[in-house]
Amino acid sequence: MRILALLLALLAASYLGGALVSRRGRGTLASGAPWLVAGAIFGPQALGVLDGPLVAAFRLIAAVAVGWMALAVGLEFGWVGERRVRTGAFAAGTLGSLACGLAVAAAVGGVLAWAEPGTGFLSPPDHLVLALGTGAALADTSRDLLRWGIGVAGAKGPLADLLAELGDADDLAPIALAAAAFALAPEGAAVLAPGVRLAAEAGLGLALGGMAAALLGADFRRNTVLGVLFGTSLVALGLAAQLGLSWIGAGFVLGCVLSLASRHGAELRALALDIERPVVLPALVLAGAMVDPLAHPRLVAIVGAALAARLLVKLVQGAVVAAAWPAARRGGAAAAAALAAGGPLGVMVGVAFALRFPGGVGGTVLAAAVASALAGELVATPAARVALRRAGELGDEPEAAPAAAPGVGA
Repeated sequence: MRILALLLALLAASYLGGALVSRRGRGTLASGAPWLVAGAIFGPQALGVLDGPLVAAFRLIAAVAVGWMALAVGLEFGWVGERRVRTGAFAAGTLGSLACGLAVAAAVGGVLAWAEPGTGFLSPPDHLVLALGTGAALADTSRDLLRWGIGVAGAKGPLADLLAELGDADDLAPIALAAAAFALAPEGAAVLAPGVRLAAEAGLGLALGGMAAALLGADFRRNTVLGVLFGTSLVALGLAAQLGLSWIGAGFVLGCVLSLASRHGAELRALALDIERPVVLPALVLAGAMVDPLAHPRLVAIVGAALAARLLVKLVQGAVVAAAWPAARRGGAAAAAALAAGGPLGVMVGVAFALRFPGGVGGTVLAAAVASALAGELVATPAARVALRRAGELGDEPEAAPAAAPGVGA
């Protein structure tokens, strides 16, 4: 009965997510912080409504949600709505995200080396996987906040466009870092080198993406498309899990290939924005319930160092962006702080690690991802509004009517 009750609750969350998207056009759920908090409150570490065995029974749902979101992110990667991300913004987002992930990994490695003297910097395999996983979970900037959130707020202008592009362009680095961590710590006996495993993961996504593009055919029918997407994402998830690969990486490549190879690329990208929310919301509730503050003896130090490294790199990235784009300079320092937004993609990376590496490694990565999402909600969301208001692009701004009055009188 309790499993059935939880399933009904997750279905209700899914329905609510779909209703929010439908009612608000593109939806604005930013980091998903309320759903994470709800899961943590009702989880085994708090009220215990969702106890450990009950949450474990729904691990498969969480895994499916991770693969589904990876597919959706791949479908729209490099696009904001109907326009491509500009080359400069794409480079700035990708390099900034990669730098952030590596800096976080280095900070985590430093804490682990300090906590366990004599082990060396990232020498133990579990240290390397933990560092890379945390870097992957904290590398990106929430595209939900910087695209949907500012859209619902009515923001229009060069700064709003730039922030949306940066938030979309930096999804590649966390996927790549997660795939690298999975390849370095395969399940069972490793018979293939990490590089070969990465190539196999990309090949799996490439093959399934081409197959899905062929199955879609000439007519775009929503029900058929959803069936193809769901079926291929499940195949990618199952094969990747059996081979010890990163199913989040396989799903991402699948989505990218399908977006490029299918004649319905534009329709698929538009559909991705609608199908992601209803599936991810229940997974966010489960993610909050899965967080264990006792997963690692140095969890607080690891998470603190990771968040500090992330914020520092994001501020540096903001300074570089401000130097390259006048639109960013108009937003002031708040525009740089807005890049610290964390979102569902980072949390889903954390969930993937919690499922693949149960215990200290996966639990720490998930805790860091959730902490980043919550911190971003507190810092980046108001910073984005301040930056857009300074740039005169926020919809609730009084605008320049008083300034235009003298001209009218003249």
